[in-house]
Amino acid sequence: MLTELRFQHIRNLTDGALLPAPHLNWVFGGNGAGKTSLLEAIGLLATGRSFRSSQIERVIQDGKAELTVFGRWQSGAQEHRIGVRRDRQSGFELRLDGQSERKLSAVATLMPVQVLTPDSYSLLSASPRERRRFLDWGVFHVEHGYAGIAQRYARLLQQRNALLKAKAGSKELAPWTSQLVEAADILHRLRLHYWQMLAPDVEAAVAGFLPDAGVSFDWYRGWPEGQLAELLETGLERDRINGATGYGPHKADLRVRIGRIAADEKLSRGQCKLVVQALHLAQLRKVAEQNERGGLLLLDDISTELDAARQAELLASVLALPGWQVFVTATQKGPEDLLARYNGAMFHVEHGVVSALQ
Repeated sequence: MLTELRFQHIRNLTDGALLPAPHLNWVFGGNGAGKTSLLEAIGLLATGRSFRSSQIERVIQDGKAELTVFGRWQSGAQEHRIGVRRDRQSGFELRLDGQSERKLSAVATLMPVQVLTPDSYSLLSASPRERRRFLDWGVFHVEHGYAGIAQRYARLLQQRNALLKAKAGSKELAPWTSQLVEAADILHRLRLHYWQMLAPDVEAAVAGFLPDAGVSFDWYRGWPEGQLAELLETGLERDRINGATGYGPHKADLRVRIGRIAADEKLSRGQCKLVVQALHLAQLRKVAEQNERGGLLLLDDISTELDAARQAELLASVLALPGWQVFVTATQKGPEDLLARYNGAMFHVEHGVVSALQ
């Protein structure tokens, strides 16, 4: 769990620090006060990246050259010190327990963080990329070796696409295609293995929320029946024209349907939210189960998507899992009974200043 957080030069936040509670942390304040920026600081500490913007200069406070975030993470009996520095020239520094660390995955593995924003509830209607990202978060935290093979596949795909755009010949493309197919097979097997573990929990959770909806799930690997190598060979001319590889794990998708129709076309918005909530709860449970530890769940402005009963249900489900620490942002104070039940802490954010309430 996160036991201490310090932050400097992040958006509209005044430099500050807080000591979170081990289970539930409620952050409230008006719109634009800086609540989401506080969650962003936590996300930066865990992943080195912002969940709101791919451009770090937008995150760094106006007039400042860099941002820094420091935290203490308690993992069992062991405490880890984590520090992140980002500057406007894309400079990056990560320190773990006083030592420089080059791999972001070292901290991401140690400190799993999942973020749910109002946009997260559009997962069913979003692009396949968002559903791949959802599943890959779990694969990363459960399947050893996933990070390495995913990075290798991404590099090979980038190289093959560059050659396609340059109209390279078959002989020049062949070794890259061969390596790509090999990496694709490993990547797919890791994803499929994880999905096969996760699917029963997802189906049970959805059945609990929507018992008569008939929602089904299917993991599409990124290419139709047949061998990927043969499909890439027969589709080579098309790939040259498009300047991109038409089949592979980068085209994978978690397909959610009712019969043969996409679920988001038949379900109401409220029902879609319940399916998304079921997916996330099942994944958090699976990661906790497989790793025998929890992580961080950041819930940004959930009151815009969930009513009070659904909020309480979501929080109760997550906090029942061992080791999960939750940060919630809202415009109103948290329910006293909920905070008392989980020995929670409440923080107020006003004009970028974060204050702990006694």
